[in-house]
Amino acid sequence: MDLNYVEEVKTWIERFVIGFNLCPFAKQPFDADKIKYLVADLEGDISLLSVFEKELKSLEENNYATTVIIIPTKDLSFRNYLDLFELCEASLLKLELEDRFQLASFHPDYQFADSKSTDQSNYTNRSPYPLIHILRADELEKAIQSYGDTSKIYKRNIELLNKMSKEELDKYYA
Repeated sequence: MDLNYVEEVKTWIERFVIGFNLCPFAKQPFDADKIKYLVADLEGDISLLSVFEKELKSLEENNYATTVIIIPTKDLSFRNYLDLFELCEASLLKLELEDRFQLASFHPDYQFADSKSTDQSNYTNRSPYPLIHILRADELEKAIQSYGDTSKIYKRNIELLNKMSKEELDKYYA
């Protein structure tokens, strides 16, 4: 059953994130199979925070470039998700790993603080399920150095997404 969640997220990354080049850093680790996918069921005995902390330790010991933690529900509200994400960020600081890892957040109802829920720019961080993306800081730094001016990525993405209809965007989340 977990495999279906992983496959859905992989398809979304391939078709949407990489397909529209929303993140120019995603293709290389995706093609090299250097992304670890982990399904963390919130209703199980192990809390998300426990899974998150174990994964940080695991990332230190293996050769994955990044981990995507999938929370397998579409019923987790964006506000509750942000609370969980904030706990993960606090844990990263408590464990003094903020120099080694960075987090990115994705949710089906993602909304930037300065946007309306209907703004298509929100789709840059919308995903099929709530996700917590753990990135290695050194891998990210290498990618940024090879890319150059990353400020243009966000602007380009907004322009691209605004040219698309809501129906076109929604088909990547069905």
